[in-house]
Amino acid sequence: MRATASLMAMCAAGCRPELAAPDGRLDAPRVLAVRAVPAEARPGETVAFEALIAGPDGPVDPAPDLDWSFCLVRKPTGEENVVAAGCLRRGEVLLQEESPTSASGEVPDEACSLFGPEAPPEGRPQDADTTGGYYQPVRLALGAEVSIARLRLTCNLAGGGAEIAQTLRERHRPNENPELDGWEGLPADGLAQPGRTYDLRASWAPEAEERYAMYDPRAQAVVERREALIVSWFATAGDFAHARTEGENTWTAPEAEGAVHLWIVLRDGRGGVSWRAAEVRVRRALR
Repeated sequence: MRATASLMAMCAAGCRPELAAPDGRLDAPRVLAVRAVPAEARPGETVAFEALIAGPDGPVDPAPDLDWSFCLVRKPTGEENVVAAGCLRRGEVLLQEESPTSASGEVPDEACSLFGPEAPPEGRPQDADTTGGYYQPVRLALGAEVSIARLRLTCNLAGGGAEIAQTLRERHRPNENPELDGWEGLPADGLAQPGRTYDLRASWAPEAEERYAMYDPRAQAVVERREALIVSWFATAGDFAHARTEGENTWTAPEAEGAVHLWIVLRDGRGGVSWRAAEVRVRRALR
């Protein structure tokens, strides 16, 4: 089973956060990331999803159809996976396919009781992540490969009292997808030398690292935090020094000549996603 990292923060433990070799190379068609618009939603709101799919030869064309659905299976107490193993089965609420790589649907009305802080019919409410967030699982099937993305939810605060709940509502800012300005370091003419190492750097505007309010149960107060941003790196050939970094990396071009496709995926700590693609041609210099 494989799963990508999220809207989203895609599932881990049994589900792998990256669908590539440790150095970011692609060995088969994979869902590399899923972007939700808006990046955070309330139950009943309509959300549009787009998947980034790539393989050893670059963008998969024609793009294969994905099977999209919302999972409504709560994670049992004691299960270590980020989402319930039952989410690997087809979800109960199907999304409307908009294109081979996109779909849309209304967030289930029961999302905040199944996956959030509101009291469920059975059991206890879910715990928030380190950013105070809760997530609705989204299942994608690419043939036999299943990926689980997670959409950040806006739910009512269940603990802390009425005054803190009101403060959080007033200060809450729904997450937005961070936007990449681009990346630097690839040859300007699109031609890379075989075996040469290139220093790469992804860039984004300062506002991409959003400040947000969250309830800190230890302090019993609403506190302000700043998002962390992580970049994942993928390529059809060559080697990255690291699969994920805070923005800088090196890529060593392959010895074999030919076209190479590269992608960077920017994720924030609350599930926002964006990506950029590039293509270079590896060719020996003419003498």
